[in-house]
Amino acid sequence: EEDDDDDDEGSGDLSEQIKQLCGGGFAVGVPLEPAADEGSPTGQAPGKPAKDETPRAPKSQACWEALLGRIGALAYRATSAGFNEAERGALCKVLEAWAESPWCELEPGRYRRLKVTWHGLPELGFAWPTNSAGDSDPQQILVEHEGSRYFVRTSAFDADHDPRVEAWVVERAASPGQFHDLPGWDVDEVEDLSTGWGSRAELRELLASWRGQEARAALPEAAEALAEGAGLSTAQAGLVLLGLPGHRSYEKNFLPKEARTALKLKVNEAATAKDALRELTPQQRSALLCSALPLAAQRNADPVEVGRRLGAGWASLLGERVAVPDEVIGLIDKELRINRGAQRLCQELLSPGSVEDLWPSVEESEDVANGDGHLRVMQDVVRLVPFLFERLPVGDPVRAGLPTLLARARELLSDPGLVFRTGDPFYNEYEEQKTEKIDAFLGQFSGQPFERKGKRDQALTGVDDGVLIAVRTTSTWDPVRVFWRPAAWRERQDHPQLPQLDAYMAERIWRGPTAYEAAQLILGEDLAAFAARIEDTPVPAGGYEANPLHSVPELVAEVARARSLSEDGAALYLQLLTLAAPTTRWVREANDWGAARYKAAAAELVGAELVLEAKRARAGRDHFLPGGWEELDSPDKPLEAWNLPLFGLKRDPEGGKPKRPLQTVLARQPLHQLFARAWERVAGGDEPRFTQMG
Repeated sequence: EEDDDDDDEGSGDLSEQIKQLCGGGFAVGVPLEPAADEGSPTGQAPGKPAKDETPRAPKSQACWEALLGRIGALAYRATSAGFNEAERGALCKVLEAWAESPWCELEPGRYRRLKVTWHGLPELGFAWPTNSAGDSDPQQILVEHEGSRYFVRTSAFDADHDPRVEAWVVERAASPGQFHDLPGWDVDEVEDLSTGWGSRAELRELLASWRGQEARAALPEAAEALAEGAGLSTAQAGLVLLGLPGHRSYEKNFLPKEARTALKLKVNEAATAKDALRELTPQQRSALLCSALPLAAQRNADPVEVGRRLGAGWASLLGERVAVPDEVIGLIDKELRINRGAQRLCQELLSPGSVEDLWPSVEESEDVANGDGHLRVMQDVVRLVPFLFERLPVGDPVRAGLPTLLARARELLSDPGLVFRTGDPFYNEYEEQKTEKIDAFLGQFSGQPFERKGKRDQALTGVDDGVLIAVRTTSTWDPVRVFWRPAAWRERQDHPQLPQLDAYMAERIWRGPTAYEAAQLILGEDLAAFAARIEDTPVPAGGYEANPLHSVPELVAEVARARSLSEDGAALYLQLLTLAAPTTRWVREANDWGAARYKAAAAELVGAELVLEAKRARAGRDHFLPGGWEELDSPDKPLEAWNLPLFGLKRDPEGGKPKRPLQTVLARQPLHQLFARAWERVAGGDEPRFTQMG
């Protein structure tokens, strides 16, 4: 559901379609897009009415109902430099059609828009068009019920696999406030509709002023005014000012060059800002842009004042944020795989509790497991803590929020209602004669009898021992399911069967860690040590834990003595031994070194035959430890085989790439401990050697 259909295809028939719906005279129960068989009587599937003169809306791919009450967002974009001349022209065509339709002036209390779900095709007094298998393609239906008229746009229906029918509905009540639910639906979302900005006169005036004219100027001062009022970065504010162009696009270079240049944005900066704003819903995007109207519709409006109006609109609709630097969001998006979005996670780090849906409430699910959303947050926590610990400087406010985020994750695992799924040996196993195997497997579990209805009324029977719930299902491809309660597991401190069951789960999922692995990390000593070091460190504000000269100065001195190196040489040696990606750029940034200082330290290590100089693809550096070399997929850099044990990785005996439990190579301990551990290996005789190559 979108509020910015800027495609001019279908704009010519849009007015006819909406007049049809509002004007009456339609044949109830007839699809708006008739099937090939045109000989069926009215109200029967498939086909159209027997009388060809019955008014019906023409075919249109545009989800025009999404524009109701939101037309102001299209009007704003039709004036914006964020869209090229052709796009603005297409928007004007839609606005022109809308201005001639009944929808531009909605009577208060007469209209609402809903997203609903039926469980099976609903009984609405007519036969639904279906195919020979009893399934239904997406379609548009007109319905009357209790004096109300409804436009219903349905999703596809698959009778064999999922009885749910999702639909988007617009209801026009017979009189204000007299809305009626259609039989059998569950309402997922509902929104009362009113015109807001966008009356017939307002749309005509805007078209007369802006059509064929230059767009409103994109001024950096306007973006700065918006950023100040909303708590956004200047890049994010710039995209809002431009009307949020390209929000559905995954192209990096999505902005017109003139607009990007005017706002002094680089391609990567604009792309990062766009990704950060992707969380906005269609309703939020529309309401935000409409907050600048009617001012933004005027050709002589001050662009800076338009920016101020948008900033105030953001603060009113979404709350003023603590601005997250674009470079932090860009760093996370580029080098870390996360689930919940860098913008939202950083906002939570800066202002705990401000992202309401980041920690979903623990509620009973139609399936036994209810922790999928929580697992995604847990996976993000175990990745973010070591990553931001290393890559952000001491004192950075985003980094400073990590201990609170970790504490919140620990608290989550104490909720007795939280249930995760774990593994079993039968998933996706199509062996027909496996009843005895399943009986033997379930016989390993003890506890109270368990019985309930699962998804699609599937019967689940089994046993529950307090920590583990093992059930048999009626599914042929998923005959056994095992679940676990982290709170009970935490209280008992372990469960003898859970590690093996989780090993099955680890083989199944493509993006770890599993819930069991994540819980162990969150409750373990290593992540707690990260949090403790953030709160108490000898590294000065603005410095990096990745710089041994700050984080482990005594160890640097010891290495310098043992290998007859300068302090700079010893520090660089420790970084090459310890860091997952000691690129030249990152080492220089962490150490605050210029090119000459880095070059001198590297040359010293080459002269001491501790490292070699070479060119290797994607390495981002020219100096390497002797020994084997492991190619890793992006976002990781390749690294020396000697380093693998430091990150909990193992070489594949068959020559494949090492499996990364966190999907990214990350430190499992605070860097001051990892520096010491790496040097302990070297001092104990396990140093990188050329003999390891191959």
